[in-house]
Amino acid sequence: MQEKILIVDDDKVVRDVCREALISEEYEITTSENGQDAYEVARQQYFNLVISDIRMPKMGGLELLGNLKKLNPDLTVIMFSGLGDVNSAVEAMKHGAYDYLAKPLVLEELKATVRLALQQTKLKEENTRIRKEMQGTLSTLNTTPPAIPLLNNLPLDMFKEFLNLGKMRTYDTQEIILHKGTPDKNLYIVFEGEITVWQDGSKLFKLGKFDCYGEMNIFKPHIVIHDLIAEEPSKVMAIRRDALIDFFNNKDEKYFKHIILNTLNSQFAKTRKISNRVIFLERKMRS
Repeated sequence: MQEKILIVDDDKVVRDVCREALISEEYEITTSENGQDAYEVARQQYFNLVISDIRMPKMGGLELLGNLKKLNPDLTVIMFSGLGDVNSAVEAMKHGAYDYLAKPLVLEELKATVRLALQQTKLKEENTRIRKEMQGTLSTLNTTPPAIPLLNNLPLDMFKEFLNLGKMRTYDTQEIILHKGTPDKNLYIVFEGEITVWQDGSKLFKLGKFDCYGEMNIFKPHIVIHDLIAEEPSKVMAIRRDALIDFFNNKDEKYFKHIILNTLNSQFAKTRKISNRVIFLERKMRS
């Protein structure tokens, strides 16, 4: 799907030049000749990016910026400024503009700035999507907390607080999550999909929904000895060790003891998986 850009300038020549330059980059372009018209268009359509002049009739660029941010605080906006509008451009940056470009425009600079701005838009949209998914996940905890073995015996409110420490990320099939030999201080919890754990080219075991990796990082950070690879599209939460330590420093000691016991049980289960894998491979070699 083409990314949609709204160009706002009272100078038709500027609008047309920008339009042609950005159409060549395969964006979908809409133009408006003043801030008032642009605002009405933006109320009716979604745009990935708005590029606006500062000085225009009916509604200037700074007023338009403020109104657009009320419609969508995450909207990315680039401002045009003439040589005498530098102070206004700086003011626009303070009020949420992504960047400003000085006139006369350099088209290659315009294209490069637009590319960077759209990358930021994608990151914002991805972060918003992940936050909503996390809110949906956490809201279900009010009645049915997920069966995460590592968090057995934690009270519901502490369970939710624990998960709020993490950041969720989506991995594509065959995407590498962790490389052997890299320092790591995170705890990983699989929420969707399937992760395989490899060592020296051999598959050791799989991690499924609500399985964890890196539990021992809670007690001591270490060098990763495995490769973790997504076998299918997967959602994995990562929680930093320092956040975990701060979390348990403010809790009753008995809950940390629960985590210790759950970690030991988890490590035992993984050792058993590895042993079963070794037995399977030995039998396969003999047959």
